[in-house]
Amino acid sequence: MSTNNRIVILGAGIAGVNAAKTLLDHDYEGKVVLLDMEEKLPYDRPPLSKEYLTGAKDHKGILLHPEEFYQDSRIEMKLGKAVAELQPDKKTVILEDGEKISFDKLLITTGSKLRRLQPLDDQKFDNVFYLKTQKDANRLQDQLSSINHLAIIGAGFIGLEVAASMLAIGKRVTVFEAAKTPLSRVLGEDIGNYIASKHREKGIEIFTDDYITQFMGDSAIHAVETKEGRKIDCDAVLVGIGVSTDGLLVQDKLDFNDGIIVNEFCETSVPDIFAAGDCARWTYPVSGEAIRIEHWDHAMNQGATAAVNMLQPGSKPFTTIPYFWSDQHDLAIQYLGHPTQWDETVMRGTIETDQFTMFYLLNQRVVGALIVNQPANVLPVRRLISQAVFISADQLGDEKVKLKSIIKQATTII
Repeated sequence: MSTNNRIVILGAGIAGVNAAKTLLDHDYEGKVVLLDMEEKLPYDRPPLSKEYLTGAKDHKGILLHPEEFYQDSRIEMKLGKAVAELQPDKKTVILEDGEKISFDKLLITTGSKLRRLQPLDDQKFDNVFYLKTQKDANRLQDQLSSINHLAIIGAGFIGLEVAASMLAIGKRVTVFEAAKTPLSRVLGEDIGNYIASKHREKGIEIFTDDYITQFMGDSAIHAVETKEGRKIDCDAVLVGIGVSTDGLLVQDKLDFNDGIIVNEFCETSVPDIFAAGDCARWTYPVSGEAIRIEHWDHAMNQGATAAVNMLQPGSKPFTTIPYFWSDQHDLAIQYLGHPTQWDETVMRGTIETDQFTMFYLLNQRVVGALIVNQPANVLPVRRLISQAVFISADQLGDEKVKLKSIIKQATTII
């Protein structure tokens, strides 16, 4: 490939950085321009709610790569740079400072943005926190000494991870969740109740089917009141109510529907422009649904796949089974697949021992699984989902029957 070629990557999260690394690993000889709004070297986000927040890891400990990696002559880093406009017809991006950067191929890995509680933003309380960036984590860290009781809005994975981290460093934590059961939309009622019970056993208050209606305080919140009439004193509030996509940059330029639409090769509706990670919507081959995934493993793999297809068009379809993990107290939680519906669940192991795999089945096929403290099950479960074979529920729930044996028998039957 000509050294005059230039690939521009918008976003230096795990998707963008792994795409850049993949380009170098495949001996791309052109220039890679890596752009990001943040000024710090690219870093890993999962530790922000865990090891970084508690002080177990410092800034150097969460870097995706050491500074030397970006000193490769083929990588041009442009940190602290925001994109103002995308001009697909001219193959150009325009930065907010007016600089124009041309590209031969473009990869968009701009991720997602936090959902915010507008009333809190309007009131500008000093002790309200969100957690998306290292800057967010630093701000919370700086005030930890004055926080004895943290109120968390939202019992999703981020909210519960922060709750576990804060408890570990001696803070009192109360979590408010508007739904009847935490995580039930993703994991079902039984598993949602199980995870909530593990937090309660450790001493974390979780109020479900309730939400905050009033924040009390002037410049800082000192108490909250809920729909059910609960009044809880607190020193700070953390909001963890999920993320959304931002289509402003690509509006009317690329196909967009709660995410940039990409084909199986991660290419958008405009040739030579690709997208990967949280901002991309793609067709999941297991279900045929158009989905958008907001997980580290997905972003890493999709970024690498996009890079390969930019070098060798149409050579590598993206078929990776979605996967994420979450560490909460002594639970190592891993989740595979993307089941939006299921008609049967099968438990392998026991909840009482905190070692089990919950399978989600649809039409006798495994479409997802939640794995708790059984990491050896990840690879065989991934195979079960990707092969989409008919499964015996009795065998699946029988720990005496090895998963590898079930896979082999199912493959033979089909």
